[in-house]
Amino acid sequence: FVLLQKRLDHQDPKRRLEQQSQRLDELDRRLQQHLRDRLHQGERRLANLELRLQAQSPEKALAAGKRRHQLAEERLHTLMSKRQSLAGHRLAMLSARLDGISPLATLGRGYAIVRTPSGEVIRRASQVNAGQTLITTLAEGALRVRVDEVHQP
Repeated sequence: FVLLQKRLDHQDPKRRLEQQSQRLDELDRRLQQHLRDRLHQGERRLANLELRLQAQSPEKALAAGKRRHQLAEERLHTLMSKRQSLAGHRLAMLSARLDGISPLATLGRGYAIVRTPSGEVIRRASQVNAGQTLITTLAEGALRVRVDEVHQP
């Protein structure tokens, strides 16, 4: 009889309904927790994807490219200015050296260039005879001269 009573209690529709209701509540709670977990995972994944997308943004790449271009342009201007300054300094030095060896500078110091009327430059007294006409070029102007005497070393 006790066994039958237990079986009957176990088969009681009210009791079975309560058990199923509890099971349904437990399943509902687990489903809600699972949905919240999935939602949080989706939100985290979406946030990560948004960060990756922003990192690949054309605006950022364009801004970075503009910054690199601006820096390169500034370096180029600096290097060009330095190079121009060095070239100007070198030009001044070479110009001074050229002035130092220039025949015009030599004439400016009081020397002269003596030539025959045909243009041959006279370097030695033995190239000239008394009575010969020569052209003497000075720093400013030229002279036509006649040789009176020739003195050889």
